[in-house]
Amino acid sequence: MRDPTQTHELVDEADLDALANPIRLKLLGMLRSEGPSTATKLAGRIGESSGSTSYHLRVLEKRGFIEEDPDRGNRRDRWWKASSQFTHYRPSAFADKPKARDKLNAMRRLALRWQTVLLERYLDNEARWGEQWADASGTSDALLRLTPARAEELQHRLWSLVEEYVVAPSTSEEAADVVVFVSVVPVDEVMP
Repeated sequence: MRDPTQTHELVDEADLDALANPIRLKLLGMLRSEGPSTATKLAGRIGESSGSTSYHLRVLEKRGFIEEDPDRGNRRDRWWKASSQFTHYRPSAFADKPKARDKLNAMRRLALRWQTVLLERYLDNEARWGEQWADASGTSDALLRLTPARAEELQHRLWSLVEEYVVAPSTSEEAADVVVFVSVVPVDEVMP
């Protein structure tokens, strides 16, 4: 299972308010993937003003997604870092709260669009990555017949395997950042 110190558990609607915003979701993703940064640097990267970026960073800080980096900066030049590497939630925790469920789904749709953009960007540039990466990369799907309990077990087992690579990343020069998408969802029909 995930290291609880590296996982932020979504527990209430205020957490969802913080993440159901494309700018905040992007800022959190950048701090998690690229490391600590300032509002000004992040603003330049996403095409927003530093004032707007500072506001969104404070919202993330208030909900515990990020924190000030005490090893960098000063009062004029505040550095921010992610407080955790992962976000986890149980949709059932919001099942009886229609507004919260809508916010959760908005956040999930933003994440899905981000995943699609990354995959399309890779496919557009696959030749640049070379044959080794083309052979090592891939997307696939499998249609399985599972109970909810077995689907949850599958999801946990997949994440356990991914976590082995999180704690022991490659350090050679040929290594690159790799994104792993894991989706386990029931379907009514395979080809809509």
